[in-house]
Amino acid sequence: MVGHSNTTPQILSLMGGEYINIEESDYGVVYKLQKHDFGHATLSISIPLE
Repeated sequence: MVGHSNTTPQILSLMGGEYINIEESDYGVVYKLQKHDFGHATLSISIPLE
């Protein structure tokens, strides 16, 4: 899924992740949501080094 700062937080939340705020100036960040048994989910965030 590819999204923007105004859509990605809601989509991640609807898929079981925690709601996070994303700044409009954040680019190149990868959010990985892994679904586990019993409805649990893990959200990993990868931020590129400058």
